[in-house]
Amino acid sequence: MPGVVKGEQLAALVASADLFFSPTVTGTLDLVFIEAQAAGIPVIGPRAVAVPSVVKEGVTGKLYTPLDMHDARRAILEAIPHVEKMKVEARKNALNYTWSQSSAEAIEFYKDTLRLFFSQETSAIRDDPCGACSCYRVGLA
Repeated sequence: MPGVVKGEQLAALVASADLFFSPTVTGTLDLVFIEAQAAGIPVIGPRAVAVPSVVKEGVTGKLYTPLDMHDARRAILEAIPHVEKMKVEARKNALNYTWSQSSAEAIEFYKDTLRLFFSQETSAIRDDPCGACSCYRVGLA
């Protein structure tokens, strides 16, 4: 269905989905992954940005290597036999995310960033990947 879909038409389309797929590598919180799970839809997304922090691998969906469509295909095919169980788990997982919790975490992140910025500690930035995404941890003194 081409074009913009809104309201009841969008809700009906989302409700009829078995899987949600997005190739994004530029999102931040990737709210669409939480929204899909809230609708009980397992998600397929890249191991990039915040996606791995909201998708439980093999439980609420599957992850794949960013920009690798062969790996994306693998993730989709591996998820299909488990869709019904993943639907239940996806819905449960989405209940862990609230606006107040997300806002509080964002505020703490900004406070930590400002504390680091205004500190004289230049060794606070380390080169160890955090594991949840492809960013780097910032250690505060």
